[in-house]
Amino acid sequence: MCAAPELTSLPPSLHQTGERVQGFLQDTLRGGPAKRSPELPAPLGLLSAELVELGTAFGRIVHFNQTVFGPFYAPILRKLLFQPVGAEAGEDSR
Repeated sequence: MCAAPELTSLPPSLHQTGERVQGFLQDTLRGGPAKRSPELPAPLGLLSAELVELGTAFGRIVHFNQTVFGPFYAPILRKLLFQPVGAEAGEDSR
């Protein structure tokens, strides 16, 4: 996840809160669907119920997309990520 351009124009406290929320969501995805939610940073304690619900829904969507679309995109990603060393950059991969 990369920071949205408008996130950088926020006051420092809101910018830091946004970074903490993004970090929590990334940690939620790293845990996988079977693990429980990661620890929330202390300043986000007031939003804990909402963030856990959001993280759970986000994780389910990502897991669903990996399950459904993974077999389609796996060969494409393999071709893009693991090109032979001698392959030319200008070559069309279709």
